[in-house]
Formats: sequence, C-alpha cells, structure tokens
Amino acid sequence: MRWVLSLGACAAVALAVAGCGGADELDKGNANSLEADKATLTDDVQAIAAIDQDKAEAKRLVNSIAKTIVLYQRFQKVAESVGGNTGNSLNEGAGEEALRLIAKDVPSIVIGGSSESPTGLDTKATRTYIRYAASHPRRALAGPVSDHVRSMLIDVEDASPSTKVPTLHDHTVKQVLDSTAAALQPYYPDQANRLRGQADA
Repeated sequence: MRWVLSLGACAAVALAVAGCGGADELDKGNANSLEADKATLTDDVQAIAAIDQDKAEAKRLVNSIAKTIVLYQRFQKVAESVGGNTGNSLNEGAGEEALRLIAKDVPSIVIGGSSESPTGLDTKATRTYIRYAASHPRRALAGPVSDHVRSMLIDVEDASPSTKVPTLHDHTVKQVLDSTAAALQPYYPDQANRLRGQADA
C-alpha cells in the first residue's frame, strides 16, 4: 500500500512541476505564428540589406515598386468599374500578380496570406518605404520590423527560454530569438535587444 501511495505522490509532484514550469514545447498556434514572424523578419532584413549600402539599387527598387503600385491601383479601379466575374477575375489575376511582384522585393508592405498570395497593400508601410528607402533605408521598414518583433514576443510570452519550437526544428525559444536578434543587429540593434531580453528572461 505504501508503494502505491508513493507512486500516486510522485504523479502528483510530476503534475505540479509540469504545471509550474510550463510546457516543454510551444503550442501549435504560437509555434506556427512564431515561424511566420521569424520568416517575415528574415525577409525584412534581406530587403534592407539589398538597399542599405547601395543607393543606386535603392532608387531602382523604389522606382520599380512605385511603378508596380501604380499598375496594381489601375487594375483595382478597372476591376471595380467592370464588376461581376470579369472584374473579380481581373483583380485576382493581374492585380495579384502585381502584388506578388511587390512582395518579392519588399514583403512587409503587402498584407494577407503570404508573399505568394498577398491580398493588398499596407498603405502606411508602403508610403513610408517609398519615402525613405533611398535616403534612409533603415527607417523605411522600421515600423514593420518593430511590429514583427512585438508579435514574436507575444508568441513566446508564456514560454521559457528552453521551450522547444516544433515548427523550427525543435530549436528552443532562446535559440530562435537569439538567431533572429543576430540577423537584426546590424540594422535594428534596439529591436535585437528586445528579442535578447526575452531570450534571457
């Protein structure tokens, strides 16, 4: 009887420890969100790296994106004026293709789905990018980067640094945050420090 009671006590202790320490693995919803946020921040870094040291490339990209935005807006107006199935087809065909071209270079200024299936433009982010990409590249995506970092921190706010992330090869929360911080460091050290602060919490 004492042995049975000991087993019960051990089980109770185990449950209590699990409850106090939190899960060993990030739940599916937060893991998926963290994976998406990390991928978006990687895209942000690549977009900034492409223009940060090359003003000519920055101007080329801005001009290209500005022209594509004009095309996208024209497709939208035509689709709205035509209406019906024809308008929807135009908007979903030519309009989406224009968005995909924009998302290829600067994914953070499109919204919805992914860079492969965007649904629209983030007006504020687009306006800021066009205004600053050539003159102050790091300022051009500072807003989206801050938003994505905030989202990552929300994803892991209830996790410990050692919690594993199943969608990111079972890397720990600390490893994911530290690696993302390292990528951001050359361009957004303040945001990198926010991630490291949570990684070391």
